Formats: sequence, C-alpha cells, structure tokens
Amino acid sequence: MRGTTDASIPGRSGPRAVGFDPGLADTGYAALEGGRRVPSVLGTGVIRTSPRDPLEVRLEALFDGARDVIERFTPDVLIIEDIFSAPSIPRTAILMGHARAAVCLAGRRHLCANTIGLGV
Repeated sequence: MRGTTDASIPGRSGPRAVGFDPGLADTGYAALEGGRRVPSVLGTGVIRTSPRDPLEVRLEALFDGARDVIERFTPDVLIIEDIFSAPSIPRTAILMGHARAAVCLAGRRHLCANTIGLGV
C-alpha cells in the first residue's frame, strides 16, 4: 500500500470522510476533513494486489489495506464507489463487487456507522 504516513496526519478539526474507488488490482482512496471553508486532503493512496495471487489472497490484502486506511484516518463517513460495468464485460463487475465487499467489510469491522455508496 502506498500513501500518507501516520506522522503527517494533523489533529482533527472537523468531520472526516474516506472515499474508496474499489478494484481488484488497484483500490484508490482519499481522506478528507471538513474545514471552515473548504475540506482538507489528509491523504491519498492506492492499495495494490498482484494478479499472480489467488483471489482469496487478493481479497485479504484489500481488506487489510482498507482496514489500515480506516484505522489511520478514523473517518466519520465511509464512501465507496458503486459497481459499474459494460454489459459486454460482466466479469469486471463481478471482480469489482468482490473488491467492494472487502472494503465494506473493513468499514463494518471498524464500526463506521455511515457508509455511502456512490454511483458514477
């Protein structure tokens, strides 16, 4: 996982949100904090998995990576992009669904009460 380190996260000054763009190979994330006028970007990064690994290993890596991001930024709201796919390539939606489920479970385990699914 590449992204912001713990040392660079400032103290809380407003509500926090972490958004995920799930994918089996690359799951992007961004952490924001509300401010008086504009939100601040606390960190961004990508959780990567290897296509050489079995599905269950990749899902575990996504779960662990998402859990680490959620624990690092302690969001009030978790935002996860909804599944989309072209009808001609349904496998993409299936694999994205697996990745999205791993992120949803990480949020649930962290007891993040507010989870929002966003369409594209």
